[in-house]
Amino acid sequence: MPFWLNLFAGVVIVLTTGALLRTTIPSEAFRLFALLIFICLLPLPPLIFIGMEHSLHVWLAILLGWTVASRLASDGRFAWWSNWLCIALLAALNVAFRFDALSLVGAAVLALFVARMWRVAIAVACAGWMPVIVYAAVAYAHGAMLLPHSIILKSGHISPLDGGQFIQFLLHIPNQLPNPLYIAMICILLGTTTLMCLPLRQRSWGRVWANWALFVFAVGSVIHMQFSALGGFRYEAYLLGVAMVASIGKLAMLTSEWRCGALRLWESRTAISRALVVVVVGAILFSMAVSLFRGVTGIVRVPGSVRNIYEQQIQMTALVRKVFSQDVVAVNDIGAVAYYGENPVLDLWGLADSEVANLRIEGAYDTESIDRIANERDVSMAMVYDRWFERYGGVPEHWISGGQWTIQNNLVCGHHTVSLYVVDDNDSDRIIREIKKFNEKHLPPSVIVVAPEGQ
Repeated sequence: MPFWLNLFAGVVIVLTTGALLRTTIPSEAFRLFALLIFICLLPLPPLIFIGMEHSLHVWLAILLGWTVASRLASDGRFAWWSNWLCIALLAALNVAFRFDALSLVGAAVLALFVARMWRVAIAVACAGWMPVIVYAAVAYAHGAMLLPHSIILKSGHISPLDGGQFIQFLLHIPNQLPNPLYIAMICILLGTTTLMCLPLRQRSWGRVWANWALFVFAVGSVIHMQFSALGGFRYEAYLLGVAMVASIGKLAMLTSEWRCGALRLWESRTAISRALVVVVVGAILFSMAVSLFRGVTGIVRVPGSVRNIYEQQIQMTALVRKVFSQDVVAVNDIGAVAYYGENPVLDLWGLADSEVANLRIEGAYDTESIDRIANERDVSMAMVYDRWFERYGGVPEHWISGGQWTIQNNLVCGHHTVSLYVVDDNDSDRIIREIKKFNEKHLPPSVIVVAPEGQ
């Protein structure tokens, strides 16, 4: 999405969050402080600069979490925003933006069933699955997969499951524990679950709303981690948006009331009471520390990440637009090249190519199939990460090297080095000459160029 639209979405997220927090934080000064914390914990700046749909999706997820929790916290008198039709519409919009949101919709449906709101739960479930059904119908009519390639390939479950693979599927979350992203998410999940379980002496609407919202986040997070992937800041952002709004609201209500209760437990001088205070406070503080570290790290990395994209992805796009605008090119990271370019692009990773995706799923993707597909599509040159293709036997040996580009301090690109290849042997002199000319005239000096052998 354009930067201005992401910036607009970021402003809308902040305004919406501020409006929701009015019910639990009446002081404008404290609410402003809470919004700054929210921006850092999400974190919002990376979502804006990523340039994708995640910022708008976070906004829709917050609205869905709010309306569902409002319905669950009501005493039978529903405001217009917690009407079943409004909730169902938000569920459909969330899934239409990203199918990952089925995790959030599933958690919302479970919460509605627990509260015995059967009709609303069924309506939300049907609305949430509607975009998936429509996509599958259109895809089937065109002979494509019933789900987007990105979901199937990135989920990690891309082959039929036998008995042993099914066990591995069930153990997906435990197996991912060495991954820092999963460790951070689980720490946040434990902290918010602890916060949800903390009682308040006065049963208020805000308290019930916050607890239900945290319940939806907790269940949705488990579903997401089991069936989908974590992406540092973007894939799980829609869930964290719901969690941060509810957590800040619950903490605001707990501050004075629970502080007094904790002091009474501490002054009781019993070991169990004091241990309970230490464990609860420690769990919440640790979760907040992990969230803050994750958020601040994301914000600090924005300038370097933008530079990475400019030095690698934008230069790949510039090379195609300026030099090879009439040629078919092959890449394995199609984002910028396909978005800004107008010439045909072969996606060697399969996210935008059914034939490659099917071969990867079937376990038949190899060097020979890469070469065959490139020849069938009349590819002239390729720009790939060599390391990505090592598991498939590497790129064809007869492809002629056109050199390599290496960026420094890589933070977000798939790999720090892009290898350029001549696929069409009959046009190798022209392609290598044009690449060399581009390197000299247009490539930023910070990019390290490795010329092909003999050049």
